[in-house]
Amino acid sequence: MKKADAIVILTVLLLALPAALVWYAPFARGTARTAVVIRDDAVLARIPLDGPGGDYAYGENGQIVIRVEDGRARFAASDCPDGLCVRSGWLERPGRVAACLPNRCVLRIEGEGEYDVILGPPPVRRPRGVL
Repeated sequence: MKKADAIVILTVLLLALPAALVWYAPFARGTARTAVVIRDDAVLARIPLDGPGGDYAYGENGQIVIRVEDGRARFAASDCPDGLCVRSGWLERPGRVAACLPNRCVLRIEGEGEYDVILGPPPVRRPRGVL
């Protein structure tokens, strides 16, 4: 490797570092997040994730237990037949959702940094007459 190559690589890295910090800074901030438990379009509970942890049980159509600890939440137990909601794991970031369909229950994390829309890359433009 020549000296000029090393200078170019070092310059690119030094320019990329501030860009990466600016890009990831909004996600690193500690924001007030809340676990929202919803059943049949009605909010059953809003549990702050920065508060004390614990287990929260809800039952009516089926029994579910929501566990909150270390700023994250999950379905800890459910009487549904397949248990997919329990295996969905921990939810930490705003916008993350887990659902227990047999019990018609949704666990959602809300807070700052939540996206309303996620856009993908622009569509591919093809020349006229090409399918």
